[in-house]
Amino acid sequence: MIGQDGVVRPLSDAAEDAAVAGLPVDGRPHTVLVGALGEYRLIGLRDTAGQVVITGLPLGEVKAVLSRLAVIELMVVGIGLLAAGAAATVIVRITLRPLSRVAVTAGGSPNCHWSGVMSRWPSGYRSGTPMCAPRSARSAPR
Repeated sequence: MIGQDGVVRPLSDAAEDAAVAGLPVDGRPHTVLVGALGEYRLIGLRDTAGQVVITGLPLGEVKAVLSRLAVIELMVVGIGLLAAGAAATVIVRITLRPLSRVAVTAGGSPNCHWSGVMSRWPSGYRSGTPMCAPRSARSAPR
């Protein structure tokens, strides 16, 4: 058995022997827990003389790389969402600038008082005509 550090070592206990001995000799890869050595991806084959040859690689390094990749992906997605939110905020603020100017202009008219809330439309109001809140619908100045 070759460990994750690349050093060849014999299987040290019965649990490791049993894990490797129980591997099917079918030419397909199988994930096996080999005692204290950890998980390995193993393949069992027969050579030309009919002897069983088992080969494989440790999965510890692969799992560590996949974990780091998942963390990096989550960080990139989070940063992307923050950037999209900031961009949306800037776009909405820029888009609403003309509306702010209209509100300032309307608030400056001597005939209108826009701080009040109209409870109902005045009789005779036609859609599309400018109007101010009637004196009775105005709230007291603050």
